[in-house]
Amino acid sequence: MKALILAGLGVVFLAGEAETALLQVKGVVHVHTTASTGSRSLDEVVEAARREGIGAVILSENFVLRFEYGLFPFRGLVKKVVERPSVLGLGNGQWLRSVEAAQARFPDVILIPGVEVIPHYYWTGSPLRGDLTLWDVQKNLLVVGLSSAESHEQIPAIGNGSASGFGWAGVFKLSLAVGVIGCGLRLLTARRAREIRLTRFTLKVPARYRLAGWSAIGLGVLLVLEAFAGSELNAYQGSLGIGPYQRVIEYAESRGGAVLWSFPEARDFERIDMGRLGQVVVRTDPYPEALLQSHGYTGFGALYGDHVTFTEPGRHWDRLLLEYAQGRRTRPAWGIGELGYHGPAKQLGDVLTIFLVRERSREGVLSALRAGRHYAVTPVPEYSLVLEDFSVGQDGRVRTPMGGELEAHGRGPVLVSLRIAASDGREVPFTLRLIRSGRVLSVLESRTPFQTVVQATPPAPGSREFFRIDIKKPHRLLSNPIFVRRRA
Repeated sequence: MKALILAGLGVVFLAGEAETALLQVKGVVHVHTTASTGSRSLDEVVEAARREGIGAVILSENFVLRFEYGLFPFRGLVKKVVERPSVLGLGNGQWLRSVEAAQARFPDVILIPGVEVIPHYYWTGSPLRGDLTLWDVQKNLLVVGLSSAESHEQIPAIGNGSASGFGWAGVFKLSLAVGVIGCGLRLLTARRAREIRLTRFTLKVPARYRLAGWSAIGLGVLLVLEAFAGSELNAYQGSLGIGPYQRVIEYAESRGGAVLWSFPEARDFERIDMGRLGQVVVRTDPYPEALLQSHGYTGFGALYGDHVTFTEPGRHWDRLLLEYAQGRRTRPAWGIGELGYHGPAKQLGDVLTIFLVRERSREGVLSALRAGRHYAVTPVPEYSLVLEDFSVGQDGRVRTPMGGELEAHGRGPVLVSLRIAASDGREVPFTLRLIRSGRVLSVLESRTPFQTVVQATPPAPGSREFFRIDIKKPHRLLSNPIFVRRRA
C-alpha cells in the first residue's frame, strides 16, 4: 500500500503531544584547539561559538600523535620518532582541568571533552627501496565524555605506552635474553687448555672465552631493553584488521564514553620528508566497511565537507540500521555532523549537529548523543533549515521522536509528522526524501514553513522498521532514524 501524504493536520494522531518537550541546542562536533593541533586557544574557540550562536562544543583533541619507525632487529631502540602536540603529551589531568576552567568562564556554551584516537597504524615497504608507506593515521575514532584523567590514560591506542603490554613478542625476547645471558655466563666461567707447539716441546696455556661471553651478555641486555622498549601493539605486523578499533570501542563505551567513527569516507595521501628515512608516503583509504565489521559504538560522521555516499538509501548506514532492526546488532549507529575544526580555514558553523535535549547541560547533550536525538545540517551563510518536528505515532498516542522506538498495534497506519522551517522565517524551496528501511518512501518538494503528516502501513507482525529523512536542497539536512516495532 502506497504512503498517503496528508496535506492537513486534522487527524487523530495530532491530538497526542510529543513524548516530552525537547529543546534544540546547536552543537559542533570534532574541534581541535592549541591543546593539540588546532591554531586557536579554547577561549578563542568558545568566543567564536558564542558569536555564531553555537550552544555546545564537543572537543576532539588529538590523544597521542607519536609515529616511529624502528630498524630491525632492534626496532624499539634504534628508531626515528616524529611527535606532535597531543593530550597525552600535555597531560590528561592538566587538559581536563583547562576544559573545566573554560567551562566556568563561559557557562553559556556547553563544553564536552573528547579525544581523537588513532587505534593503530602500520608500515609497509622499506627506506632502502624508497617505498616506505605509513598507513591508517587518519582511520580514527572520536572518544567523547570520559570524565577522568585515569580513564583517558588507559585508552588502548598505539603510542600509549601505559596501556600496552609485552605481548608474545616481548615475552619471546625476554626468554631469548635469559638464554643468551646464561650462555654468556657459562662462557665466562668455562676454561680449556690451549696447546702451543714449539720446536722441541709443547706448552699448554689455559684459555678463556671472555670476548664471546661478554658479547653474549651484551646481546642479552640489548634484548631485555628491546623487550621493554617495544609494545604488544606495534606498527610492523601489517594491518591488524578491526581488532585495535574494537578494543578502543569496548574500552571507552564500558567506561561511560561515547565512540564515533570519524570521516569514514575521507581519504589521505601525501608525501612527507622524514630525514634519513627519506620520502615517506602517508596514506589512509576510505574505510566504510570498518563500520560494518565493528559493533557497540555510538555513531559516526554522517555529514561533513567531503562527498558522502555512506548515507545514501540502501547503502552502509541503512545496512547497519537493518542489522539492528533484525536483532543482529545490540544498538543502532547514529549519524552526526562532523566538522574537523583546526582553525580559521573553516567556520565553526560549517557543519552542525542539532541536539534535542531535555536540559541545557553537558549530561543533557551527552544523553541526546547516545540516544540518537540529533540531526546534522550543513547550513548556508544566510540561514539554516530547522527540523522543528520529526516524530512517529499511531492512533493518537504519544509521538516518538528521533532515536526512539514506537510500538505499533494492529493494522492501523503509522503517521510520520514533519515540520520544517528556515531559521530566519523565510520561504525557501526544499526537496526531502523520506526513507523507510533503506528505500525511498516519498519525495516531498515544497517550501518553508512546511508541515504535513505522511501515512504509512505498519511493519509486519513481529518485525521492526525505521524511518529517516534526507534533504539535499537548499543544503544538506540528515536526521537520525525512528524505529517502529510491531509485536507478533
